Amino acid sequence: NTDDYVTMCWDTTNNVFHLGLNTYSTSHRFIIQNISVTSGRVITPSSVTVIATSSDITNAYFPIFVWDQTNDAVFAGLQPANASEHYDFYKVAFNGSAYTVGTLTSIGTNLAYFTQAAYDHNTGQIVVAWGTGASGDTYMNVVDLSDSSVGTEVNISTTYNTGTTAEQWNGSGNSWLAPRNQSLFITDSNSTFVLRGGGDYGSYAIVGTVGSGKSITLSQYNVFHNSGMASASGFYKAQ
Repeated sequence: NTDDYVTMCWDTTNNVFHLGLNTYSTSHRFIIQNISVTSGRVITPSSVTVIATSSDITNAYFPIFVWDQTNDAVFAGLQPANASEHYDFYKVAFNGSAYTVGTLTSIGTNLAYFTQAAYDHNTGQIVVAWGTGASGDTYMNVVDLSDSSVGTEVNISTTYNTGTTAEQWNGSGNSWLAPRNQSLFITDSNSTFVLRGGGDYGSYAIVGTVGSGKSITLSQYNVFHNSGMASASGFYKAQ
């Protein structure tokens, strides 16, 4: 299919990769398998485990995997087409050889395109972000896989869309928070995160922290390139 339907993460506990994709198969709509790699660059895949079939979701759009070493599980995020296209996830536990798939859980109530996620090793939680497409808003939230609980979503655009046109997070209403334009990562032991995104008027970075009770605090916003971009292909992912 396309790069929007394939995802992978590194398992720091078991030293394997977890590969996931949307196959469009009615019985294997969203799948996962682990991949081991030896020092001699020999790649060995496991058998496939089905996360969801067509009876569970119509399609697994924008899948994203993150390894949660606190809970020994893969955060399997996606936009399921038959669930009002919200940002949803499965907790997929891994014991080193077998997967245990949890239930589909919604992260927010808003349309979700271009999903992102990062593991916070300080709190043992997953920080997530997503864009809502043409409406232009960008949201963040926190997920705890110990009980699959979800925090309160934060609309970044409400906070950072009041300045001049060149300073607005989502410009004229198209945030373009696509994988090639956006990255989300934890930077230090204080649960500080950086979310980089691209908008109609340039590239932006937002800094904040993850707190108790799955809370998010935004602290700084920076326009680091304010030349106009005509489409989502204007800027590429930073790590």
